[in-house]
Amino acid sequence: MTLTITDFVEQVDGVTIEDIPPQTRQRINDGLAGLTSGTDGGDGTAGPINEDAILVSKSLDGRAGFTSIQDAIDGNNRQNGASDSGADAGDTIFVESGRYDETVTAGLEDLTIRAVNSGAPLVTGQVIATGTGVTIDGLRVSPPDPGDTQGADEAIRVAGGADDVTIVDNVVEDFARNTGTEFTGVDGINVFGGSGDDEIKNATVKNNLVQRLQNTGGPEAEFPGGAAGISIQGNVTNPTVEGNFVRDIGQEVTNFGFGIVVRGTGNPTEETPTGVTIRNNGIRNVLSDPESPTVGVGVGLEAGDADDVTFFSNSIRNATFLLEDKTATIDLRSFANDNQLNRGALLENGDFEGVPGGAPVRNVIFDSIQLALDFVPAVSTEDTEMSTDDMDSPFADVPIVEVIDGASAYDPVTIDKSLILESFDDRPTIDASGSNPGIAIEASFTVVDGFEITGDNSTVAGISVRTSKGATNDVVIVDNVIRNITGAGGGGDVGVSFGILSFGDQRLTRLFVGGNVVENIGRTNAPDVDGQDGVPGFGMQLEEIGPPTGDSAGPPFGAIVDGNTVRNMRGTATDSGSNKITNYGIGIQPLDDNSVPGDDFPAAAEVVDNTIQNAAVGIVGGDTAFPSDAYEENNTFTSVNDNIRGLSNLS
Repeated sequence: MTLTITDFVEQVDGVTIEDIPPQTRQRINDGLAGLTSGTDGGDGTAGPINEDAILVSKSLDGRAGFTSIQDAIDGNNRQNGASDSGADAGDTIFVESGRYDETVTAGLEDLTIRAVNSGAPLVTGQVIATGTGVTIDGLRVSPPDPGDTQGADEAIRVAGGADDVTIVDNVVEDFARNTGTEFTGVDGINVFGGSGDDEIKNATVKNNLVQRLQNTGGPEAEFPGGAAGISIQGNVTNPTVEGNFVRDIGQEVTNFGFGIVVRGTGNPTEETPTGVTIRNNGIRNVLSDPESPTVGVGVGLEAGDADDVTFFSNSIRNATFLLEDKTATIDLRSFANDNQLNRGALLENGDFEGVPGGAPVRNVIFDSIQLALDFVPAVSTEDTEMSTDDMDSPFADVPIVEVIDGASAYDPVTIDKSLILESFDDRPTIDASGSNPGIAIEASFTVVDGFEITGDNSTVAGISVRTSKGATNDVVIVDNVIRNITGAGGGGDVGVSFGILSFGDQRLTRLFVGGNVVENIGRTNAPDVDGQDGVPGFGMQLEEIGPPTGDSAGPPFGAIVDGNTVRNMRGTATDSGSNKITNYGIGIQPLDDNSVPGDDFPAAAEVVDNTIQNAAVGIVGGDTAFPSDAYEENNTFTSVNDNIRGLSNLS
């Protein structure tokens, strides 16, 4: 019977053949066909292709061989006339399906241990390759809980200075550590090079399936343990990790979880791998215990330098950190371009001192925008100001978080420190359905650039600028699309919906809103809102807008609203005083809404070159006591009943 990749995949819960790329499937099947296409003996088993090879089987049925893999290597307990010398250098040991409760050490040069029939043979101990040229092919390795800190740390280990070792087409699964008081991890496959003669060269880890590795550690351990699917560690030269599928690592890990990690030895000599190639691997579901302060990492570079590692065409999904670079040497944009990430938020030089065992500065690609924002280092902006001549001037030293346009939408976020949040390539989506708002801005010197924000009847605002929380100056909102915001809120007599809203109890200065598209705000009927026929939609309601106080480096302005498109504002309602509240495109201190306690000031706003379509009112002005500081020009109105309300305030 010819062995195929399906024989490895079909026996594993939650894994389908579609998880493996088609080209990888074909390559593996072609290789397996050449290795396992022996003659079926009629009982569903196939003998070795090479008549002189060594056979291991739990059902020898009179055939010469061994019932233990290690016995076949050592020549012990031979059956039916098998050679009493066991394996020699260069031999192949064919292992038939069955359960092998043993630890296997392959120390002979060029020894091959290979599965030969349907159903990968199960080894419940450790498999260790210490001989140069060893190949481990087609086994299923699932060690039991070692029970103490002296137990096996790896399911498959390459060590002892073994060069040119190949670990291929194996399944490593259900390997866990549940006790212990030391910092101890478990690895599915670990290539470990030590100092001097223990250097490992040219190891290949290819087309393996590694899954369900856990390590809950012990209750007395400070950092009781973690798990890594595949680890390249220490003095290892020119290893290749290719075509592997790693999944379900670390959900019960109390310290760390890695899909694939490149790391040093952690001892004073700190040897690190060089010439590492990591390509065409699939990594899924690397998550730590939610009660733990630690994280799951898809791909990690813990030591060394990015010049020593090539990451290419790896598909990484659903890990707390898709990439963690403790060396701060990986170019995150290049990594995102060279690998297949279905989402991700890029942050360079983040502050990670709160992560146990972590370095103070790291480059990370996060699966969550909010988590990336939480790790953004704080910066001082006390002496910077934005001017109309140079909108970028105050942001030169502000951290940047770049977000990949993902296959799935991101959750809503709150920005509570100075930073630039921008799209990496196409426009990422933030889905605020069922929540409010899509983006909350609660810090000055903040930029939001290039997102699509959607909502529903629960979402009151697409983007909310909250002056009472600290967003009082130098806020930039550009090139976003905000749509389908239809929730009723705002704290007034009538519930309304907002595309972009600024409000609070502090003055807001130097707000720039440009190049955004705001559409489908509000709704014409609201059966779920008491006493309202509809929910009026306000494309932009910019409150508390005023000129800067004190000296200013550039022309003072409260807000510049430039080059936006606002369309399809919907809904009207009647307040308790029988006043009709209509939808509108842009409002600058609308309805005289300047509610900063003990203060009153002009709007100081420029509303220019905007397009407003399908709205009851185009532009609404307020603060009638200060009509001269807000003006509009070159705005375009289409299907708008009343272009400008309060011309004296906006002219």
